[in-house]
Amino acid sequence: MDSGCKDRENRLRLLFLSWYCCSEPIESTGLPDDARDDQIFESAFRYLGEIGPANPEFLFVAGYMASFVPFCCGDTQRWTETGRECLIRFSNGGETLNWVDFEGRGAYGQYFATLGGVIGSTRSCPGSQLAKRPSSGNDPALLLAPAPTR
Repeated sequence: MDSGCKDRENRLRLLFLSWYCCSEPIESTGLPDDARDDQIFESAFRYLGEIGPANPEFLFVAGYMASFVPFCCGDTQRWTETGRECLIRFSNGGETLNWVDFEGRGAYGQYFATLGGVIGSTRSCPGSQLAKRPSSGNDPALLLAPAPTR
């Protein structure tokens, strides 16, 4: 693995762990409450957005985390909006996310592989793929994103 890919992987894990230590109880994570630091999430997000702003994996995981538990990312309103934007970009991207690609990637991979199994089981997609534009209209990216307000 080249250093760029390894750095990206480390930042994805850092993004996840900074969110996870806030979003889950200490009994689940083993991480102390004082391990939470919004600046870690912000820094990892900024880096990942600069190197791969259209990367489907980044858009989905960042969008999911920021939409699902935004206060664990920082300012709730800002991250709710940012998460929604990421999920919409993910949904409109036209690619697929293979949940098996998360396997063997530590706690980060286990969390999202499990999530993919749950989402995948509610959809008519073949195998372990999440289609971005399903004909059923049950795109999890859109289900997770708050309804637009005007």
